[in-house]
Amino acid sequence: MIKRFTLIFLSAAFTFLSVDVPHSYTAEDILFEEIPVVYSVSKAEEAVTDAPATTYILTEEQIRERGYTNLGDVFEDLPGMQPIKHYFSEVGDLIPVRGVQGNNNIIFLINGMRVNPPGGEEMPIRSDFSVEYVERIEVAYGPASTMWGQDAISGVVNIITKDPGTDEVEASIEHGTFGHSKVSVGMSKYSDTLDITGYVQYFDTDLSDFSKTHMSWYEDRYHREELNNPGERWDTGLNAFARVGYEDTSLQLWYRNSSRSSSEGAFTNPGEDSDAYLYFASHAIWEDSSLVTELSNQMQLNENIALDSILTYNRYEIDPKSRYVFPQGREENIYELQEDAAVYELSEWDFKYGKGESITLEERVSAPLTDNISLSGGVEVSYFDILPKCTVAGGLDPDVDNAEKAATDIEYWETIEDAENQVAETKKTVEGANRVNYTNMAAYAEGDITLTDELSLVLGGRMDVNSRYDEVPFSPRAALIYSPMENLFLKAMYNRAFVAVAPYYEYATFDNGGQIQRVNDDLEPEETESYELSALYYLGGLAINAAVYQNNHENLLHSGDSGLEGVEVKQVWRAEGSTRTLTQSINEGESTATGFDLFANYSMDMVSLWGSYSYVDYEAEIEGQDRELEGLSHHNVRLGATVEPIDGLNITNSLMWRSDLENKYVGDDFEYLVENPYRWDMYISCSVNENMDVFVDLKNVTDNSYGLSGIYDAIPQEPFKATVGLNYRM
Repeated sequence: MIKRFTLIFLSAAFTFLSVDVPHSYTAEDILFEEIPVVYSVSKAEEAVTDAPATTYILTEEQIRERGYTNLGDVFEDLPGMQPIKHYFSEVGDLIPVRGVQGNNNIIFLINGMRVNPPGGEEMPIRSDFSVEYVERIEVAYGPASTMWGQDAISGVVNIITKDPGTDEVEASIEHGTFGHSKVSVGMSKYSDTLDITGYVQYFDTDLSDFSKTHMSWYEDRYHREELNNPGERWDTGLNAFARVGYEDTSLQLWYRNSSRSSSEGAFTNPGEDSDAYLYFASHAIWEDSSLVTELSNQMQLNENIALDSILTYNRYEIDPKSRYVFPQGREENIYELQEDAAVYELSEWDFKYGKGESITLEERVSAPLTDNISLSGGVEVSYFDILPKCTVAGGLDPDVDNAEKAATDIEYWETIEDAENQVAETKKTVEGANRVNYTNMAAYAEGDITLTDELSLVLGGRMDVNSRYDEVPFSPRAALIYSPMENLFLKAMYNRAFVAVAPYYEYATFDNGGQIQRVNDDLEPEETESYELSALYYLGGLAINAAVYQNNHENLLHSGDSGLEGVEVKQVWRAEGSTRTLTQSINEGESTATGFDLFANYSMDMVSLWGSYSYVDYEAEIEGQDRELEGLSHHNVRLGATVEPIDGLNITNSLMWRSDLENKYVGDDFEYLVENPYRWDMYISCSVNENMDVFVDLKNVTDNSYGLSGIYDAIPQEPFKATVGLNYRM
């Protein structure tokens, strides 16, 4: 322990004493350094100062210096974001943005190719979203349905892979505590006619044993001796990408697969003395995968007009062996003790399955109409084939079973007498699977109008026609951009966006031992309006961005397990005579998120400093009751510094601090978990030669024991973790 804190002290002192270093920037360099370019805001390359959204860009150099390997690492250092690691196995890390929760509210892109699950499920953020072999990462904040359609509520994240301008191969390997290991390889090949880019990353690690790393929390919660076995926790992921380009045509493919222990160890009824645990058990596994491929071609119709044709196929699937350990009152879910370890006789109802496929054709045109007006627009036609998550009793054999037919129907009775006697005439059935096919057609356009040398106006709009609901969402955008001086840009922005009704909300059915979820096909999209003012200042190596915003949400969607009174239909009985609550998803309530983000980045020859402060307030009215910020923090601070004290040696320190979590029940005995949620990370890399780097990655170096809000209760975050590795380029 003494050695660890000595290392921390020396590194921190070295970092901050090294800030005052000589640099080679001239006044001319500072004034005329190139402004970054973004694609993710308007589906066209434009200067970040001209984009009608607050946008942050992480460069290849910053990604390498800070040791980011997966997308979850990146979110830790961005303003306005409050990542919750290990929130829930099915989701992975939850990424609330500006007070709004839900990974299904963020659009994730690879080179502009949308990779979110096609059925509107939460985008899983685990260990299978590599950012190692990329050129830059663009993060645009706020609603963006005008360009990207449904679910673009919180923002857009675009991963730009390396430009295959040269022939190179890059490989990385690392190993660390908790059995951590990772290997990755990236390559690019360029010729006069053909260019190829690709990478593959495999990640495997154990997660901490809570009975050792959070002993007080664990003992307070699992005081019964039959639950003393902590079970297993792990996280594995595979991510691969390939792109082939030929003249004006390209084909790219992105694949991810990850497995995480679904033994959340959470109370499903916080505050009640109940057996309702998501048990820690080694056979509780959640695994899913995505495959996305895109074929695109650009045709130059004339000197000024280009036509982009894009065909995208997207497939998401839950692995058939995925299951929870989720008894919650089921009599068939029992356990017995064998050698002081809990061995569970699990219900066949624990197995889950689901999949979704979509195919989208987009035709997009961009052209300057006059010297002061440019216009872009397009049409999209999408077809969806979705089997929402369902229960397959005993598990699915994909080589034998038809998933839709294998899904288990749920039987219930409306009186206890009928249930005990299993009277056939009064038996009700909820279909086990509800496969849905639907289409979405959209048209969008955006114009950029230069009013004066200092003032420009952006206007855009989009309409979506979806065969699943009658409403036709209209998503307008307006932005006024003013530059009173050469390096200062002021923006006033208005956006309206919508969250389509995910088939999971509308058609998913399940029996979790306490409730039976049924279909509700009367749901409507959730809508949001956003008002934002921002100021962006660039001066060479210095960038400052400040933004104040208000996001108003209406027609909020709530799943049947949300606990609201409105989701409850009636009390029913199962064959064994146990009670259930028949539930359905609903639209109910509205909310307002108001906040402020301040971000600064300063880069010179031998030092790079960055920092941000974010404040968010959240109010909602649901079922006539006021709700405030739930499970998140009002105040968030990020600080970071990278120094190069000697040539080839980079030392990066980063600090994340949050105010205590708001309005989250965590139990009287372990409220300390949500106090002082901060983390200090350190990344040190050294160039052995022009081809090889070695590095040390230290997470939570002060070993701060803290928790964040999991899906049911406070979830402890990982303790101190150390990793060493090697990067090789040729």
